Amino acid sequence: MIPVSSSRVAPASTTEPSSTTVREWAVLALVAILGQAAWTAWLAVHTDSPAPFWDAAVLVLSLIATYGQAKKLLESWFVWIAVDAISVPLYLSRGLRPTALLFLGFGVLCVLGLRDWSRSLRADRAAVVLEVAA
Repeated sequence: MIPVSSSRVAPASTTEPSSTTVREWAVLALVAILGQAAWTAWLAVHTDSPAPFWDAAVLVLSLIATYGQAKKLLESWFVWIAVDAISVPLYLSRGLRPTALLFLGFGVLCVLGLRDWSRSLRADRAAVVLEVAA
């Protein structure tokens, strides 16, 4: 076994959800605005998409939500719910009923995930309050 110096070991990341900071929201909003503009323009020019703005919104918001999930940011569930709310009518308008149904199912899973992460975050905050009070 090779000895590992503690100074080279990455700190353990939290496995509990946290809230998005104002700074993170600002950065994510900027990325969303720039990404939305760029992808809408690209889709409008290079594809025959009947709804390039909404197609771009699904892509950009999905990337932002994925980032939020990777960081365990509670509010990422709201972004996923927005993606599903856009996707279901978008896919129905194109006759893609199975895909719309899939995204409806994803929406249900997002609501359940939001509920569970919210409970976990509340429990963590309550534990911190009890620790401080003790």
